[in-house]
Amino acid sequence: MVLELKSNPDRQDIDFDKMYKNMLEKYRFTNLNNKDVYYSPDNKRILQNYRILFLTLASGLETERKATVLKFMNDKMPSDVIEYPNDRPQIKFWAAQEYLAADMIGSWYRLMIDLVDNPNDFDLDIEIANYLNTLKINNLNSDSDIISFIESTPGKILNQNRSNINNRIDKNNFTKRYEPYFSPSASERDFQFSLSDDLALARALIEIGGKSRDIINAKQLIEKLFIIYSARSYNLDVTNFLIQINQSVNSIEKDMSNRDRELIINNILIQGVEEFNIPFNLDPNSTFPQDPYIAQFLIFLMEIYTKI
Repeated sequence: MVLELKSNPDRQDIDFDKMYKNMLEKYRFTNLNNKDVYYSPDNKRILQNYRILFLTLASGLETERKATVLKFMNDKMPSDVIEYPNDRPQIKFWAAQEYLAADMIGSWYRLMIDLVDNPNDFDLDIEIANYLNTLKINNLNSDSDIISFIESTPGKILNQNRSNINNRIDKNNFTKRYEPYFSPSASERDFQFSLSDDLALARALIEIGGKSRDIINAKQLIEKLFIIYSARSYNLDVTNFLIQINQSVNSIEKDMSNRDRELIINNILIQGVEEFNIPFNLDPNSTFPQDPYIAQFLIFLMEIYTKI
């Protein structure tokens, strides 16, 4: 067996060379490309495990062998015979990213168009928007449809999800989403997934939206996350810290240059961290590890306050 399924798989446990040889030279994927063979929905769902194996293998290889694996996958189980599952669009998104890493731009574009044109989970939509917003592809013609797709799609996704964004930020919905994580039996892994999803939404609001309402929504979201995380992880109430920061930022002169404003906001945050004992190490020479979530909250607040 070349890949052992675990609850927390470690890529270092995978022998990619052996897996490559087995899957491309030893294993047989018979009739998965035969349109005359009927595969029930249940069979197609089970067969996605083969596709996941191919993608796992591709993810651990250099560009040339990655492309070889993906072309082999396309030949042995083409998506017009064993379709990507509609209820698991993350597999299609994963495949698209592997195609791009293998310089298979056409295959990447086909899957991305399909993902954007079909409804997905809200958090996946936001992940796709952020992914496209930071994507750079070399050697594309300036009038390429792909360029237009990359540039226009993030904003389109955000606008299509306005009601979902409002529902996510709504105070009552937010409380219901995070309240269960204060139970002693709550999953730390699920809590971190929820945090990551909401941080991704904040990133999209700031970098893709950028309008006044988007910045305000991002601010409300980050402040709520900061309060929830600090209370759960440190039994610390950061409400007064946030109130004081807001008051100090609001008192900054409006006609100040952006650079001067950034410096003042930075100093306000540093002073607040010290005064309210926020668990963030201000010593740049310290080897003590930072809490990555506290660091992200502070970075987001810095970005948000400089834009308000």
